[in-house]
Amino acid sequence: MARTKGQVRASKSKGAQAEYIVYDSLRKVYPDIQLTKQLGFVAQYDLIDHTSCYVYEVKRHKGFSWNELNKLYLKLIKHAPKYMDIKYKPFVIFKGNRQPWLVMFKLEQIGMCIVNAETFFKVEFKRDKEVQI
Repeated sequence: MARTKGQVRASKSKGAQAEYIVYDSLRKVYPDIQLTKQLGFVAQYDLIDHTSCYVYEVKRHKGFSWNELNKLYLKLIKHAPKYMDIKYKPFVIFKGNRQPWLVMFKLEQIGMCIVNAETFFKVEFKRDKEVQI
C-alpha cells in the first residue's frame, strides 16, 4: 500500500523531531555535538561530535527488526568519518512507538549491544522547551 503525501510528510516530521530530541538531550553530556544538517551538508548520520569522535544516526519508527537495525549500523560504520588514524565510533539511537529510547553500539569483546539510551548516556531524552525548530 502506497503512502499518501501527508503520511510521508508526517514521517519526515517525526524523524526531524526525534533528531532534535536526541540533540537537545545529548548536548547536556556532549556540549560539542552538532546536527549535520545545521552544518550545511547531508551525511549518512544525523549528529556528530568531533571532540569524542562519535557519530549518531537517529531513527523513530513504529517498530524495528533486528535485521533492519543491523543493516543501519553496518551502513553507519561504512560512512563514519575518519580523522588521521581515528575512526569515529557509531551509535544508532532509536525509538519505536510507546517504547523507550534505545541505543545500539558495538563492544569489541561482546559484539552488538542494545541498551536503554537514557541509562547509557545518563540523561533524560526530551525536547528543550526554549529551543524552537
